[in-house]
Amino acid sequence: MQPGKVLPPTYAFYRKIDLSKDRKLLIALNGGSVLLFFFSGWLILNLAAILRPALFLNQFEFTPLGVCLFLGAYSLMIVIHELIHGFFFWLFTKEKPSFGFKFLCAYAAAPNWYIPRKPYLVITLAPFVLITFIGLILLPVVPMLFIFSLCSIIAANLAGSIGDLFVFCWLLKQPSSLIVQDFGDAMTIYLPSSN
Repeated sequence: MQPGKVLPPTYAFYRKIDLSKDRKLLIALNGGSVLLFFFSGWLILNLAAILRPALFLNQFEFTPLGVCLFLGAYSLMIVIHELIHGFFFWLFTKEKPSFGFKFLCAYAAAPNWYIPRKPYLVITLAPFVLITFIGLILLPVVPMLFIFSLCSIIAANLAGSIGDLFVFCWLLKQPSSLIVQDFGDAMTIYLPSSN
């Protein structure tokens, strides 16, 4: 089945996940994101120390330049994360996605499209995989000035992907025939009426 703008007639509403209405889920995801940031940061810094031991003989210093580099890189990472979602929405729908910011979350969405589970899984996981992969490739070669920012960015992307990871894992446990309509801060899931 291909993504389409019309819900197939055999499909019916199954469930809605709406972060604007599910405060418990929003709090749980934000709390999990903080924990994941510190855990993944620790893990990535240790990986960087293994890959670049000579660089880690020097102590990290929090300088104004370092803080500015981190904040700039973090902001850029959020934009790139959502652009990757947007690119994959476009890849599957051939239509420009919408972008926005709600409830402390940036998002890309395709609200006029009904997307089958398989391509939606790709859309959901793409930024997590691509940014992590590229970040880890850059880790052995970036100058020391940028290495702490790069480690922080990789960790921030992993932590910021917690909603994507939640949706990905949840969808894996659902029937493969489902269709998703993504509104950015909410998604509606449909299944064939016989399920």
